[in-house]
Amino acid sequence: MGSVIAGHWLGWVIAGLLLLILPQIATAQPVDSLLAQAHAAFENGDYDKSRTLFEQVSRQDRPYAEAQYMLARLYLKADDMDRSKQAIRQALRLDSDDPRYLSIRLMHRHLDPSTFLPPLQRERRRLLARKILRLDSTNAMAHVELGSQHTDDFLVYDQAKAVRAAVGGCRSRFDVACLEEQGAVLLDQSAAAVEAYPQAERHLQQAVASDPTLKLAYKPLLQLYATREDFGAVLPLLDTMTVHLPDELDTWLYRGWAHYRTDAFAQADADFKQAFALMVPRTKHVFEDLRFILHEDEEDAYAQDTEAYARRFWAGKDPRLLSDYNERRLEHYARLVHADILYGAPRLDRRGWEMDRGRIFLRYGLPEQRYVIRSTTFHASDTALGSSAGRESSFMIWYYDGFWFVFENPLAIMNNDYRLYSPSPREYASLQTVIENNDSVIRAREVAREEPERSQYEPPEGRAALPYLASAFKGQDGKADLYVPYGVPANLEAEDTVETGLFLLNSAHTIVAEQRGTARVGSSTEVDVDSSAFWLHTAHLSATAGTYDVDIEFETADGAIAGYERQSFTLPSFTGEALRVSDVMPALLVEDGTSNGPGLITRHGYTITAVPGSVFERTQPLYLYFEMYNLAQEANGSTGYALEAVLVPAQEEVGGVRKVWRSLFGGGEKGGVAVGFEGTGTRPDEAHYLIMDVKDQPPGRYRLVLHVRDTVSGATVETSRDITLE
Repeated sequence: MGSVIAGHWLGWVIAGLLLLILPQIATAQPVDSLLAQAHAAFENGDYDKSRTLFEQVSRQDRPYAEAQYMLARLYLKADDMDRSKQAIRQALRLDSDDPRYLSIRLMHRHLDPSTFLPPLQRERRRLLARKILRLDSTNAMAHVELGSQHTDDFLVYDQAKAVRAAVGGCRSRFDVACLEEQGAVLLDQSAAAVEAYPQAERHLQQAVASDPTLKLAYKPLLQLYATREDFGAVLPLLDTMTVHLPDELDTWLYRGWAHYRTDAFAQADADFKQAFALMVPRTKHVFEDLRFILHEDEEDAYAQDTEAYARRFWAGKDPRLLSDYNERRLEHYARLVHADILYGAPRLDRRGWEMDRGRIFLRYGLPEQRYVIRSTTFHASDTALGSSAGRESSFMIWYYDGFWFVFENPLAIMNNDYRLYSPSPREYASLQTVIENNDSVIRAREVAREEPERSQYEPPEGRAALPYLASAFKGQDGKADLYVPYGVPANLEAEDTVETGLFLLNSAHTIVAEQRGTARVGSSTEVDVDSSAFWLHTAHLSATAGTYDVDIEFETADGAIAGYERQSFTLPSFTGEALRVSDVMPALLVEDGTSNGPGLITRHGYTITAVPGSVFERTQPLYLYFEMYNLAQEANGSTGYALEAVLVPAQEEVGGVRKVWRSLFGGGEKGGVAVGFEGTGTRPDEAHYLIMDVKDQPPGRYRLVLHVRDTVSGATVETSRDITLE
């Protein structure tokens, strides 16, 4: 009987145990399956599905630290910082020493730092990063934090000077050269930057090596390299970023910036196009917004039709029409990226183009010189230096050609919050008459009114000299013929070919006529212009009368060397019946008969070797080619004309011209040089040339005036142009 009771009792115990164990076994299998599916979805980039599955796991009775960790990562990807923080707190309650979990907490503190006592928060992040590295020496986020802190140190102390003793006698407290001349004690603090740079680079390179998909690792490295202009290091870094983050907008923006800065303009153009394809409307608006560089008086017109205005604006700023891209617009895009890399304040949630330094940089580019002054020693009694008594500040001074700006970080903390400096009311009282030398807010407005923007673009091997001179003649079908002789530098390699172009742009900066060509260096006449040797080339096109921009260009086949010039030019109308005269084309030689050859101009039975520019050698005779239109005819069809050409120093102008005319054609004291001719013909339109001996004239600027008198009708007409004798 006892054995029966014992057997019943044992059965009930086993049954009870099974009731407790079997549900756990039943639930364990689905959770493992959910975890596996959630991880697979994450690896495949299906983050919504992954988040849903991990949330299902998190609702189980048993807590899963791994699920909370993954949710923290997923919420970060969705920009849900609060839920990400909540999830990682739960994970760390279950495992406080997992370096992966700690790195997410560090990422939270890095991306969303507390504003309470920033130095204290920085130290907390540093200690946490050190703790993580003791657990995992290759942890990418820990290296990013330490590398970023060293980068901040580098940026604060790079080219920094500490003022230990202020002096008077300088119109501005920020005139570093004057302060040093006056004996101010300026201590060089840049050694701290030299020490910080390799430590920052080491940590950040390790972060990229450990996790090349961690976007946070790239920007501080780019800050280091951009400040040092080390694009040899930038490009390989961006190759890594392109492999691992090909769908990130910043990848293509950084590539466009780097390729522009290394003169790979075609590649930069392609990179920025790819970036635009990835932009959200808000970012695209920033890159298309011209108000960053417009004159304040143009903003209303821009607002009325932004797209049409932008087309005209960029067309007018395009320095080289031979290329397939607009170098000035690429420069603007690259400046936006550069500003965001170096001048943004992420901890203030402000992009680089929203900061004062970024806005100045967008207008004027890199300063020629840059200093940082860290000081607490300026006093209100120093009227020339101003006052920041009782307040530690860091000042950054940017020098450009013709103007300069001062930016202040009021608390000298590492938040990159540099603002255009303006004296306080107390400082105004002490500065008095030198406000304009110290208030950069006022200066920025004044400079922007005078010069809204400045381009620093140059071809890879520099901008070559391109002497040229445009002349207009009567064409066919009511149009005018434009001839532009120009010079290609003779020091180019003999095997080089050059692409050439002449463009005529209307007031909307639209090309209305163009001539493109290819020429081999050394295939034309060599001429001397302004003591330099050039190969003579000539471009020609026809257009209706009007005022245009004439753009003349050449570039070598590889685009490394280019010359480009642009000027406003009025093509006159030669229609109607009144007496007209063309421009005077100065020439090295005019010969009867036609002769084809590179750079030579043939018109109306003459071959002209024109001067490519307005500078002429005094050692050789000056040929003057011109054409007369609508000469009156006698009954027998004959025409008659009197020609008077005079060259006088530019400062004498009209008075000098009349004096020479009196000397040559009616007596009086001679001044300058003149030549005259009377002739007859049988056609209403005649081509002619004069030869002027200028060897006895002193070097300098002259006014050349041609006066034509129709001896049949008595009508007169004249034209003039400026030239320089050397």
